Amino acid sequence: MLNGVHNFRTSTEFDSFLVEYKSWHKYRGHALIFWHETFAQTWFLQRPTAAVDKELLLYTLKRKFQFTVSTFKDLDEKKITVTLDHFANLDHSDSDCLLVIVLSYGESGQVHSYNTTMLVDNFWKPFANCESLRGKPKCFIFQTCPVRTIPPPNITRYRSLSTTVSGSTDATTHWSSQLRYPPANMLDVAVVYSLSEQQQQLRANGNPCSMFVASLCRQLELGLKQQSDLLSVLSLVCRDMDSLSRKTDDDNCNYVAFTDKTVPVMCSQLPRLFVFRLKKDYN
Repeated sequence: MLNGVHNFRTSTEFDSFLVEYKSWHKYRGHALIFWHETFAQTWFLQRPTAAVDKELLLYTLKRKFQFTVSTFKDLDEKKITVTLDHFANLDHSDSDCLLVIVLSYGESGQVHSYNTTMLVDNFWKPFANCESLRGKPKCFIFQTCPVRTIPPPNITRYRSLSTTVSGSTDATTHWSSQLRYPPANMLDVAVVYSLSEQQQQLRANGNPCSMFVASLCRQLELGLKQQSDLLSVLSLVCRDMDSLSRKTDDDNCNYVAFTDKTVPVMCSQLPRLFVFRLKKDYN
């Protein structure tokens, strides 16, 4: 830390001429899945579909990619913070990368924990000074949608809870008007939002799995077979979601969308290609 500012630069382990991240460590790395089905706010609709999304991600990441997967259900803000700090203090020297996925309600750069809202910044900040992750890709994926309620709550009461944001220095901070991203000097980080502003999640009739998660898992598996890099995989997910959004107007299509477009948004600060390779090639 220099003059109170975190130094996020990559370590000297990576020479400047390298095009790819090293992907031949002993382990793929940790994948953390925070999934939320119920909330302290009794007027929030439950999210039983989160369990389906979690299981699909668990299968893909653990069985196909050999990630060390840890899942966490309905944690409150304090427990999420403790969990992130715990993994930030582990030794990741033998790992290729870190993956954090959040399945919950959320918008405008914030997500709902069990009991309150949190800035998405709180998910990547604990790893900013993790020495064993310096120079390694860290990906944060937020599969969220605006809160759905039944019956509709009193709007004043709802705002009184949601405007107090974890990690903010002002207890009355209002919802941000735009998505949030890591600071420009925080390298080796990619952030993905399943939706841009004011969108609802796209799901298929009769299929509780979100189309974003289904596309992500499908493209990850294809990327592993073809040894594609992470950004290429995410670009194909965006293409899938755009295509599905267009098809919702077709009477012969079995998909339902709540808005005209449900295209993911991603921000990459990865200076190198993160190519997926089978771990058996190196172990």
